[in-house]
Amino acid sequence: GSGFIHEPSLKTDAILASYAATQYSQTTHYRDLISSLSKDIQLCSQQWDKLPEFMQIRLDRQFTAYFDQVDIEVTLDEDSMNQDTSTFKIFITGRVVQDGQAYDLSKMLQINNSKFTSVTDFGLGNSQYA
Repeated sequence: GSGFIHEPSLKTDAILASYAATQYSQTTHYRDLISSLSKDIQLCSQQWDKLPEFMQIRLDRQFTAYFDQVDIEVTLDEDSMNQDTSTFKIFITGRVVQDGQAYDLSKMLQINNSKFTSVTDFGLGNSQYA
């Protein structure tokens, strides 16, 4: 471990990594005290349009615990959905504030066959994801 993370971009990455890596069984065992992307995906598997709302609630709660101010938005990229709608992209954008300094958040999560496969930071001038 790297100890307590102070740098905002590393902190946002750690929060998202924890959310993505946490297993559904952990959230059941701790009665919704732990957020899990896998649980949110399972809950929304037949209604993908609801996934951004579920994620928004969980991520707002997690980011608010570590930042002074949080303004993020989770959106589903419907253009990226395949025919069976189990492969698509989710965008997490917004801003977090730490010690009066604002930091932008721009992440793309790739979901393949209803499973999280990757995260990309598209806010660093990477026009491929803009």
